[in-house]
Amino acid sequence: LMKVIQKECFEKAKMSMNEYQEAMGQYERKLREIVEDKIRTQTKIANMLKIRGKNKAMLEEKKRLIDLIKKSQEDYLC
Repeated sequence: LMKVIQKECFEKAKMSMNEYQEAMGQYERKLREIVEDKIRTQTKIANMLKIRGKNKAMLEEKKRLIDLIKKSQEDYLC
């Protein structure tokens, strides 16, 4: 897209410098939005993976505690 705009402005002289600057500004804004969105998405994915890992760790801890409670109850009753 940048090359097309540059050709229109500089090689074909179909675009004024003001139009060129406006087009480039729009391109840069859109590119910035896309990069920011990509970063936000990657951050969300990373956080989801961390939560999943914490959830798994919590479930394992829960199972370990239940097993300890059962063992204590068996030891007390026998």
